[in-house]
Amino acid sequence: MIYRSLYLFFLLFFSTFLPAQGLIVYVSDIEISGNDRTKNFVIEREILFQKDSTYNFDSNAQFKYTLDQSRNRILNLNLFNDVQLSLDTAKNDGLYKLKINIRVIEKWYIWPLPIIEFSDRNFNIWSNLDFDPTRNNYGIYVDQYNVFGRNHTLKTRLKTGYNNQLEAQYRIPFLGPNTPWVVSGEFDYNSQNEVWYQTRNDSLQFFLKTGMKIS
Repeated sequence: MIYRSLYLFFLLFFSTFLPAQGLIVYVSDIEISGNDRTKNFVIEREILFQKDSTYNFDSNAQFKYTLDQSRNRILNLNLFNDVQLSLDTAKNDGLYKLKINIRVIEKWYIWPLPIIEFSDRNFNIWSNLDFDPTRNNYGIYVDQYNVFGRNHTLKTRLKTGYNNQLEAQYRIPFLGPNTPWVVSGEFDYNSQNEVWYQTRNDSLQFFLKTGMKIS
């Protein structure tokens, strides 16, 4: 009974005051597959490991957490439907030599959306104008993600009918593989046949390109 008590005491002592055994990992290679369009450096920016580098983790749990964080960072790019990480491992003198395999499934990057709308502020105003079909607008939105495989985004709006609109937005999340700079630009052109400027006798008054109109 005494020996058992001493054994439990020393077990508790060493587990409390001695540091936990660490994990030394050497990443020999990082292989990426499934990215038919996406450039490798877009994915490599998000990985918390680098090729030909050695890492010292406090525990296996910390190593697994770092792997999970790398996977989540790649998913957060919003470019892939799925991201899978697997390891090829070899151990030599307490050093784990790893090859990290990353396989991604890319999304569809071009999303068109047709536009059919009435130009007036709401349905009631359009009804007071006899549901005039010539007051409608037609067009298309086209959003393209991952342009050139570099995670650039291009958004275009083309609208015609009673009012006209041409809009283009372009966003570059980083200028290079190792730079944090973000660049974005926008062009927007709008043309209207009329402008509402006041209300008279519960009716909207419009200023037209060709003159005045009382509704």
